[in-house]
Amino acid sequence: MKKVFYSLIALTLMITAAGCQDDTVTSTIDNPAQTGDEISFGMSLPQNGIETRTAYGTPIDTDNDQKLDAFPVYWENGDEIAIYCPQASMPASKLVNYTIGVSNSTSSTAETVTKIGDAGLQWGSEDLHKFYGFYPVKFVKGTESTGLFDLTLPVEQRPLRFEQDAEGNYTAVSNPEFAIMYAYRGQKKSKTPVGTDIDLQFKPLSTILEIEVSAPGNITEPITLTNINVEADGTSIVGDFTAQVYPGSDTEESYESTVVCKTNMSGVVTDNISVPCSWINEQGVLEYVKLAAGKKLVVRAFLIPNENEIDGSNIKITVATSGGTVHKTLTTSDNSFKILPHKVSRVTLPTLPTQYNVNYWMSSLDPDIYLTELSIPGSKFTNTSSYQPTGTEQQYKDGVRAFILHTQASRNWVVDGFFEGHWDYSVSVNNAGTLKESFKQIAQYLENAETAFAKEGKVSNEFALVMVTYKKDGLLESIQQEIWINGIQEEISEMADDPSYRIYDSEVTPETTIEDVRGRIIVKANVNSDHMVTTGATAPILYSLWEGPYGPETSKGSGINYQDKFGGMPLYWQNYQAYDGNSAGNSKLRWYYQEVTTTSDSGSDAEATFQSKVDAITNQFSMGVDLYRKESHDTWLMNDIGGEKTDVSSGTTSHNRGNYSDGIQYSNGIEYTAAELNQLCLNELLKREENAGMGLIFMNFANRGEKGKKFQSDLILQTIIDNNFKFALRKKTTSGGGEGTKSYNASYSNGGNAVGWDE
Repeated sequence: MKKVFYSLIALTLMITAAGCQDDTVTSTIDNPAQTGDEISFGMSLPQNGIETRTAYGTPIDTDNDQKLDAFPVYWENGDEIAIYCPQASMPASKLVNYTIGVSNSTSSTAETVTKIGDAGLQWGSEDLHKFYGFYPVKFVKGTESTGLFDLTLPVEQRPLRFEQDAEGNYTAVSNPEFAIMYAYRGQKKSKTPVGTDIDLQFKPLSTILEIEVSAPGNITEPITLTNINVEADGTSIVGDFTAQVYPGSDTEESYESTVVCKTNMSGVVTDNISVPCSWINEQGVLEYVKLAAGKKLVVRAFLIPNENEIDGSNIKITVATSGGTVHKTLTTSDNSFKILPHKVSRVTLPTLPTQYNVNYWMSSLDPDIYLTELSIPGSKFTNTSSYQPTGTEQQYKDGVRAFILHTQASRNWVVDGFFEGHWDYSVSVNNAGTLKESFKQIAQYLENAETAFAKEGKVSNEFALVMVTYKKDGLLESIQQEIWINGIQEEISEMADDPSYRIYDSEVTPETTIEDVRGRIIVKANVNSDHMVTTGATAPILYSLWEGPYGPETSKGSGINYQDKFGGMPLYWQNYQAYDGNSAGNSKLRWYYQEVTTTSDSGSDAEATFQSKVDAITNQFSMGVDLYRKESHDTWLMNDIGGEKTDVSSGTTSHNRGNYSDGIQYSNGIEYTAAELNQLCLNELLKREENAGMGLIFMNFANRGEKGKKFQSDLILQTIIDNNFKFALRKKTTSGGGEGTKSYNASYSNGGNAVGWDE
């Protein structure tokens, strides 16, 4: 079912017992079905009409009582259903999938039902056969003869499309596959003449939260929505669950059945649902929902249909826009809001604000998530105004949590006594004072977050990663590099001894989680050559070799990229080890990076060609999917989509990658890079069909201000953040057993308005 409508009108699946003879059926059943006869299927609506009046979609009036009380389902060619019969003689699995065929777009009756594969279900030796049907096939993970079924619901529930009415309001057309349905029929073989129809009446299982959000009436520019997230506390809301179907009779024919759904805590469950507000249009261009003044959007989130009511005070809805995020906890003074199982609960959120506070997005994540699972937006050359017109504080407020500090170091000989002295190092950040001043600023932002959450009796999960990079200053290269690394180590060590700098000083491993590092700053340093570290590195820093924008070859002239062969560079904690092109090294973590700053069409006077950077960016996104398939979660991705194209000055982009018919005007190579590569990044993020973390993505103009809006950095920021809520990120093992067993709770009542956004 690919239509906009969902139905709690029961569907009837007509099962025809097809025998080998053509005898006329009589009341004495001269020719009952025989063991081994293959069962064929047909489908129609039941004769007894509506079985339930719970709303799933656009309602209709079924009995002329002026009430919109029912919701039609239409089958579509290619829809698949699964039918399980433990008494069947064939196939061995007792489960067969069937494809629906119809000739029009408003058909509730299947004209053909075709088995998928060589063998359909066949009558077995027992008389009473129990038929169980489920839609859709893709969410049926297992069956048992007792009528227990393993099912699943995804975290990311991307709508098929968004429909806009004449007034400018949007409705998300949800994928009807999320509206799981089941059917049961007990039928005796001895009472089934050849050619007689057996009907299965499908019933809905889904529990749905319908969310309405609207734009304020006084805005002059539309608000761009990127994602709506449902987050809970106490009970899992999506992932694996079981449905136990109890027949109305174990010995006689029956349509009747009851079903009990339970979360499968030994499977994969999670605490949030993500409903993206974007789609790829027919031209292959990314689009977002844009709400004009006073207009609204309606979306639906599908929850595990547990049998218990869920209290609304435990659920939080986050609406993400290009300008920031707002949250609403569905709490009332009398706790009257509930979500009822197998029904639709509606909530109207407050009007979206025109101004946004600090984007504390990390604090909406489970603290047990591994660091390497996260997708973190970063700013390229954080303190360089040509790359980042807004300061560090605004970047942080807009959701940036990874920063690149381009640094220089110097040293002075300090006389300690007669024939005694030491080198005194100082490190400065390009255009931004000292290294310690930059770290102090970021530490203050983390302290502010802790203070804000403490006022509400909550804990902040915010942390930051700072990558320090080396900038030449004209000295002899080998001496300059040694001064730089010694200066970095000395100053980071000094800051680690002062709690006010919030330096994370424990080892970072694949098992490190958000909870381990919250409130702290992780430090990463690029080592430009092995001789840069002449003495053992001991500061609390993650070190990896930077040798070229795409990493070194295994050996000079080999043409074999080391990162591709070994899955990234070794990422060492504290003690850097010399590079060996023939070995993966013994680091616990790996660093797979693409870090091209300067490009040109020919590659002259630049680190690489512009096209090679494009290829490297897309490769990083593919690599992210490949690495995520591994269970080790030991690789940190770093994708630099910022930088400068050195052979352009000003003009207008053609935007063969974008959705600007007239292109974007740019005045230099930094703006050109942002215009082209930001759109490339957005399209890459939205077209992926497999879930995966993205690691660290650094960009030009990492803000939601004027340039951030012009070059779509605001959308990239939020899209990267949203990726953390779109699937079940892996977590450390909990007492429940297995990764990812920690759960949250979602709910809402039968309807109402949520007044005021959370502070």
